[in-house]
Amino acid sequence: MPLKTRSHRQSAFSIRSETNNGEQRMMHEKLRAMNFRNPQFFALDYSRFTSLSRILLLLALAGAAVARSETPIAPDDRDRQVLETALLRILTDSELIMTRVSENKTTVVLNVRTPDKSGFIQPDQMWHYLGEGHSIPGEIGSDLLRRNGKPGTYDSQYASFAGLKFDQRVIVTTVVKDKWANRLAGTFERAHPKARAWVEAWLPGYSKDGTKAVVRAHIGPGYHAALLTVFLEKRGDKWLVKWHHLSQFV
Repeated sequence: MPLKTRSHRQSAFSIRSETNNGEQRMMHEKLRAMNFRNPQFFALDYSRFTSLSRILLLLALAGAAVARSETPIAPDDRDRQVLETALLRILTDSELIMTRVSENKTTVVLNVRTPDKSGFIQPDQMWHYLGEGHSIPGEIGSDLLRRNGKPGTYDSQYASFAGLKFDQRVIVTTVVKDKWANRLAGTFERAHPKARAWVEAWLPGYSKDGTKAVVRAHIGPGYHAALLTVFLEKRGDKWLVKWHHLSQFV
């Protein structure tokens, strides 16, 4: 078999180059047919992309505007009494100290609105995280979900506590949104140095005779999510805490 000389190698290279050049010419023809080399092609494509982006942005803003325009449910004075009793229990129970330093903690922060989701008050979750020996009557759990949940979804109805006049030790405001991480960062403690905890509560659920109630709420700050359940009974004109349970998720 003859060896390839330099001229043979050059010829072979020439053939490959011609083949590659031919392929490139074919590709350029295809690109020209697609107007790919025309700057207007890119401008047209970008304008379409920009228009689509603007439409999606407008739709998102419209959805947010609808959500913000939703009229909040106004809790009544009975809700205030029940929530206040549950919240003040946090100031007297050492188990419910959520901040790193407990000294001189004389307030508790209530998020101004109810939680966005209703997962922890759904029937399949309501009976969990109550602690040993505790239970909640079905009618109270049903009322809790009726007042807070949107039927057929895991979304919560929007209720605002802004109009309620609580004890001065209960601070109603918007809780910092990095809720589960802010114990490490100290965000909450810096914003509320006198607070033992923040609470994001659903509207209470009641028994049919109005003598029993349950409060369920997220509570923090903390390294992990935590859920507070407080069961109350009415004695005369006062609400009293019968039991409470704190569930912390690791």
